[in-house]
Amino acid sequence: MFLIPRGLCPTLTTNPTTLKIWSVYIGEAEKYDKVLVDSWKNDMDSLLIFAGLFSAILTAFIIESYKTLSQDSGDDTVALLTQISVQLSGIANGSAVEIPLREPFIPPTSSLICHLLWFVSLGLSLSCALTATLVEQWARDFTYKTEMRSSPVVRARILAYLYHGLERFEMHAVVEVIPLLLHLSLV
Repeated sequence: MFLIPRGLCPTLTTNPTTLKIWSVYIGEAEKYDKVLVDSWKNDMDSLLIFAGLFSAILTAFIIESYKTLSQDSGDDTVALLTQISVQLSGIANGSAVEIPLREPFIPPTSSLICHLLWFVSLGLSLSCALTATLVEQWARDFTYKTEMRSSPVVRARILAYLYHGLERFEMHAVVEVIPLLLHLSLV
């Protein structure tokens, strides 16, 4: 969309020539905005699908491998049964049995690092999904506000105002960062 220079900002007028000029402006601005917003919506739809699938698969990996962060209950059972057996053997022999202290469980460093990376990846993926959802909501709102029927002069002002906000909040950069974050989470 093209920004209206300050000196040429439309004023409420009923001059047919002026209305025709602003109608041409609105037509060109709407074409540009429609292509831009539709491409963003399509990109966000694809990113949402990918982020959702990736997050679901990653969550399955995290759930399955989470067991490596805690001690195996089977090992606890074997250790307790061994201790009971030693105590019973000592009682039967009449000797004093010294119960060894068990070392506390410490998860392997590789497991900790792997889970840290997986949780960061999941966080990035979910952040991408949230941001993509917000961009889609913004696109719907943008389309709704630009399609409101009113005089050409008012519509020209609305289009210019909304496009100025789009540039001010750097929506182009936001939209381009989302796939980069998703690629980063995949890596």
